[in-house]
Amino acid sequence: MQRTYKFRLYPTKEEQENIHFALERCRFLYNRLLAERIDAYKQTGQSLTYYEQKATLPERKKYIPELKNVHSQVHQNVVERLDKAYQAFFRRVKTGEKAGFPRFKPESRYNSITYPQSGFTIEGKHLRLSKIGDVRIRLHRQPQGNIKTCTIMVKNGNYYACFSCEVENVPLPASEKQIGIDLGILRLAVTSDGERIGWNGLVQFVTYKAESAGRQVVQVNPYRTSQRCSNCGEIVKKSLAVRVHQCSCGYDADRDENAATNILKLALQDIS
Repeated sequence: MQRTYKFRLYPTKEEQENIHFALERCRFLYNRLLAERIDAYKQTGQSLTYYEQKATLPERKKYIPELKNVHSQVHQNVVERLDKAYQAFFRRVKTGEKAGFPRFKPESRYNSITYPQSGFTIEGKHLRLSKIGDVRIRLHRQPQGNIKTCTIMVKNGNYYACFSCEVENVPLPASEKQIGIDLGILRLAVTSDGERIGWNGLVQFVTYKAESAGRQVVQVNPYRTSQRCSNCGEIVKKSLAVRVHQCSCGYDADRDENAATNILKLALQDIS
């Protein structure tokens, strides 16, 4: 099975410049490859294949010296990305979905590069990236299994490394043990065999699962999130017995849904 681990990177100014240089070169390559596929179809009625375009990479480096400053397998991944976009397009056409032909990528829509096999190693507190440098990484846990790919991502001014790992799926051994679980307020749960689970345990679990899937969990201060109107921002005081949020602005919602929307807004402010 595949598992993804996401870690924060802290590149120096020079390393940031190298990352953005690689992003731009890959974006230009993606757009050029797309243009060539479109032109080939117009002229011959057939598109270029992944292998045909991949074979042109060594020749391109002769005429575009800047490409030599980006790891060769990162270039190959660009060809693979475009081919996957085409395959997804044809699959949607076949199933009658809204097709969405592959588009040229503006700078704002190309924010990651991928090392598919080599060119990266984890060395202590640093991630060594070919053509970029030894970037400091916040490795709060060791990736498990065999690391297959390393994707460098830039999002909201922050830098991340996402490792896709192949891990063995080991089934749990058979057990005849049975337990009862009581859900509570002070504690998330208490089991019949005396185990107590602190709400913090749920946060840690969700954070771990999110990072494994390449996602992010943001904790916020929930103060007044159930009282504040998520539509207009006004404070609407209500006791715990009142389960529906009703505001003078005309917005009605389930109390908890309104609070959840406010929490989402706070989280988005933190990462913006």
